[in-house]
Amino acid sequence: MELYLIRHGESVGNVSPGQDLPDCPLTKRGEEQARLVVQGLMEAEITHILSSPLIRALQTAQPFARAVNKPIIVMKDAYEVRHLDSCTGTKLSDLLDQFPEAEFGEDFEPNGWHYQGNENPAIIIKRVSKIAEQLKEYHEEAKIALFAHGTLNQYLIRELIGLSDSKHVRFYQENTCINWFTITKDFTRVNKIGDVHHLQGLAEVR
Repeated sequence: MELYLIRHGESVGNVSPGQDLPDCPLTKRGEEQARLVVQGLMEAEITHILSSPLIRALQTAQPFARAVNKPIIVMKDAYEVRHLDSCTGTKLSDLLDQFPEAEFGEDFEPNGWHYQGNENPAIIIKRVSKIAEQLKEYHEEAKIALFAHGTLNQYLIRELIGLSDSKHVRFYQENTCINWFTITKDFTRVNKIGDVHHLQGLAEVR
């Protein structure tokens, strides 16, 4: 299996330090970054597109999904790490209106999915372990693009390479960076970490 793990584009929350904006959209710059991700993934021959249920991740996945005419499978557990109190995600009807190419599981509550809060490292590691197991259920020829988040990606990368408890090991995750792994039953090969070549020449869009 080939896994391409992508951080979302620049969000309103990224440029609003000190504000609690758990489910905010992309900025104009983030939208442009999302369009450029299409170039970064086009040669990967992606078979499955997965995304966090948060709007900024879905907005980042949407241009690529439309370019390759594939659905976005929403992975409920792939939301960003949240250390503050829990909250409610966007209503399902609103998500379906904005992202008609997205497929939501039966566990999505109509009035807004539950966004877990007050997460400590043990809780986060348990969650990313579940994500890793879900990914490994795909067939060995699958080529998966998963659109997620900076802090979650840190934990998931460590889980994939067997360093789940190594808090001192960190991987810089710029907006729309691409992390590429080859995962087999015998090993996980790291091909790229934090690749942003697709962003070369990005204009200062605000």
